[in-house]
Amino acid sequence: MAAGEETEVEVGLRRESATLRLRTAPADAIVLVDGYERGRATGAAEAGFAPQGTSAWTEREAFSRELWIDDLPAGPWRVEVRKEGYRTWSAEVPARRLDDETLPPIVLEPERGVVVLKGLPEDADVLANGRAVQPNRERWTPEVLAPPGVHAITVSRGVHGYFETSVTVEDGGLTEVDVELRPALAFLGVFGSDEAGRRAMASAIDVLREETAYAVLDRAAEGAALLDEFGVEPAVLRSRAASARLELDWKTIQRRFQERLPAALYLAAVLDDDLVAEAVDLWWWAPAPGPARPDVRNLPIKSGRLEAGPLWRLLAALDPEPAGRAQHVGAIVIESLAGDALAVAAVEPGAAGPLRRGPPAGRRRQPPPSRAGRRRRHPSLAPGTRPGDVAARNRRSGGGGPTPGGDRRCRTRGNRCPVRALHARSGSRLTRGSGAG
Repeated sequence: MAAGEETEVEVGLRRESATLRLRTAPADAIVLVDGYERGRATGAAEAGFAPQGTSAWTEREAFSRELWIDDLPAGPWRVEVRKEGYRTWSAEVPARRLDDETLPPIVLEPERGVVVLKGLPEDADVLANGRAVQPNRERWTPEVLAPPGVHAITVSRGVHGYFETSVTVEDGGLTEVDVELRPALAFLGVFGSDEAGRRAMASAIDVLREETAYAVLDRAAEGAALLDEFGVEPAVLRSRAASARLELDWKTIQRRFQERLPAALYLAAVLDDDLVAEAVDLWWWAPAPGPARPDVRNLPIKSGRLEAGPLWRLLAALDPEPAGRAQHVGAIVIESLAGDALAVAAVEPGAAGPLRRGPPAGRRRQPPPSRAGRRRRHPSLAPGTRPGDVAARNRRSGGGGPTPGGDRRCRTRGNRCPVRALHARSGSRLTRGSGAG
């Protein structure tokens, strides 16, 4: 070849490997080829990308940018896409020739199991791990989808009931939960810094959980903040417990708690001393339509525990033995100490039907089940006793109202007793709670 001459030469390149292109939704998925990790689909989709076909139902923002995997031999290849919390996608790509292969956009399906909520009321709120979820009520039984793992399921119906449980969900599995609402008792915490007194009260709360029909909720942080808004401090309650019931704006306090922390009963504990507590004042009140003032009961602390006698009397007052069964009436009925008749305090929409004090027609009364540590039956609940009999007997004898275990004076401060509310439920025993009296 002479200087200045041009010669055209054809060069034929032989391809020695293939290239695979793909993108995933969501991003940050691991891609394996024939069992070996070959890359991760990261980043955001390019500006010109538009999902098509079956992937068109997925938002464009969910896709990663295109991942190129080079240096692949001739196929076929076994391609897998994995991401925690999602089902593994896999497919066989023929790729018989050493060429560029582009896969359609890959949309991963989240791992899911079904939690069936049997007996879920229509107006109840459902939370999973503290976050609100919307059950699918188009099914015969309401259900929610949840990723695999252990989840805390909470069902709340305001003052009408509360339920919580823990479930283990498996991918593709079905878990059934029987929702049984119980009246909620919001424990607002212990006011006072004596650690021994606080431990004694913690033990008493454990007994409340085990021995009453209430679902005891720990609302110490929220309760302290709400009480602080109204200037309700331990020093105020210790020095003038009797007058504080009248001087503080309990009607507003009652309304605010009902709005922020719906429950059937509110309970706060006030130690009598910050250094060495010898007793604790238990303040409790009910939501509207209960009276807008609290009741207070003083319980001594001895040997690091609340005295057993006063504690069991309190449990009996909060959760006395039921008198019988009742058909559904959808009402809250108050047994007042001022008269011999039951007073209907609230009626749910669409509720109907008479309240029965005894067992339904055709059903024999069964003796109540025994419960360890249960004291004597409250006299107002004894067979054949009318709601106002004990109140009338106490008025004649000069007593302040019935207390569990006999016609003794009520041991609440101010010589008053808590009003007992009956929550009528379908086919269940009348559950008696406590409100303010």
